[in-house]
Amino acid sequence: MCCIEQFRPRKDGFAIVFTSIPLHEVSAGKASGKHVDELCPIRGWLLVEKAPESKASVRVLYYVGLDPNFVNLTQSLGFCSAKTTAARILRLAKGVCLLGEVLHQQRQIDSTSRKNPKNGVRPPTSTTPLWPLRLLRLCQVLLP
Repeated sequence: MCCIEQFRPRKDGFAIVFTSIPLHEVSAGKASGKHVDELCPIRGWLLVEKAPESKASVRVLYYVGLDPNFVNLTQSLGFCSAKTTAARILRLAKGVCLLGEVLHQQRQIDSTSRKNPKNGVRPPTSTTPLWPLRLLRLCQVLLP
């Protein structure tokens, strides 16, 4: 299984829709099978929009669940166990819950970097996943 994400801009925000697809449906030439990690058959969406009650805050709606084509939870899903799937879904949800804290920290960093600009200094490249940074940049579009 591989995961495909689709970004959908909206009037006051954006949505990210994601789904797992079998390895044989991945376009040829992207990655060989031995380099693709097994994922559980999940699908879901993340909606980020401006909160109507405040100009400076956003509302995040998150939904993820098992792909309806793989509903039999009593057996292994062929890719990982039902227990592993539930643990991964819970971990994704906990990560989304931290989004507000990440945005708050980023605002503080941005405000201090405006006061003390450092020319020519760039952080070293890390090996951490880049999707939190992409999500953060998309959220900054919504906030003034």
